[in-house]
Amino acid sequence: NKQTKLGSTTKQTIMLLLAEKIQRLRKMLQTLRFILYNHKKSTICFLAATFGGFAYYLYLNRKRLQSPPTSQQNQNNGCPPPLTPLKSFELSQPATLKNLTKRTVVTISTNGIIFTEDFSTNPPKFHLNATSMEMMIQIAKKADVYIITQCAGDADDYTFHEVHNLLALHRVFDFINPFKHLSCSTSMGRAHITRQLESKLHIDTDTGVLLHLHRFIPQLLLITANHSEVDLNLMLDKNIAITSSIDEYFLER
Repeated sequence: NKQTKLGSTTKQTIMLLLAEKIQRLRKMLQTLRFILYNHKKSTICFLAATFGGFAYYLYLNRKRLQSPPTSQQNQNNGCPPPLTPLKSFELSQPATLKNLTKRTVVTISTNGIIFTEDFSTNPPKFHLNATSMEMMIQIAKKADVYIITQCAGDADDYTFHEVHNLLALHRVFDFINPFKHLSCSTSMGRAHITRQLESKLHIDTDTGVLLHLHRFIPQLLLITANHSEVDLNLMLDKNIAITSSIDEYFLER
């Protein structure tokens, strides 16, 4: 008997809630009908403006919304054609200051190129290479430059901050966005950053990095003082150039 009473009470509660909801819905419909009837002009203007804006959007984007021809879809296995990439220098054209543009992403490893470390003191001191730094600024005036500093480990903030402060002191960040000064803890980290940025020219001192990148990056530049010690595989790669300094490489072109 108790269960029967509880069941009937629950049903009555549900019915009351449904009746209340239906009553609210009726009031909302009545209010909407009143607004539409008494504000016909405003409603018509609002609808006209909405449809007009949508039609204008379709007009502006008519080329993007048009589907490619059937023959072109068949050539791409039914898929739309790929987007045209931004123009950059070709693989067969060595990088020069003349053919670099702001669309060209250039990555430069600072270790051993822009600065050198003096470990005779504790903490170590950092010395900038003035001629290489000046050439990096000239490249930054033409291209979209990212600079990468390798630190001793993930917890080594000292190296990055010291190099960053030196670059700021010499007004390098007047030409390069300071947020484009990146750090990593391994040489392969430099390679991964370069690939993620889709660099068109990468400058480094590590042959292992360049051997890893030579299939993915159009132009690579190895900075080394000892050409005789360079791996033969690097010398055979057409997209890897070898020079003693970046200023020497670009001044020759």
